[in-house]
Amino acid sequence: MRLALRTMISAFAIVFIAGAAQAMDSGSTSFGPTTDEIYKKAQKSVDMQRYREALADLQKVIKDKPKHADALNLMGYSHRKLAEYDLAVRFYNRALEADPKHRGANEYLGEAYLELNNLPEAEMRLAKLNELCGTDCKEYKALAQAVEQYKAGKRPPQSSRASW
Repeated sequence: MRLALRTMISAFAIVFIAGAAQAMDSGSTSFGPTTDEIYKKAQKSVDMQRYREALADLQKVIKDKPKHADALNLMGYSHRKLAEYDLAVRFYNRALEADPKHRGANEYLGEAYLELNNLPEAEMRLAKLNELCGTDCKEYKALAQAVEQYKAGKRPPQSSRASW
């Protein structure tokens, strides 16, 4: 009887440990939200203009996935909306290091440069977008419009959407 009980306990322990290890490897556990769920929550916070809340969630995502280009881009966007331009530029550049073809990061970095009165850098981002997706993609069109407005002496538009 004791042998059967020990065997059952050992079997249960092996199954439990294996299940826990598999959950940890997949990034999903029953102990809390997954990285993807936290990222989606951050996206919603940005949509509601709750940038500080988004930053807290995005830090968790980046801690788990340091090269998550979309999260890095959204970090830059949130910092830019909070007028924290040094941090915004830093995170946009990290997004581009993780994914040099990230159209959203190229667009938003260009917009940040306009807000910093750095037209040459903004135009470089526009040229990069032209190289990546031509003049018909939404990111190119948005940055081209912002550059046009900047040149006309108008303040760069505050983007109401986030490119992920």
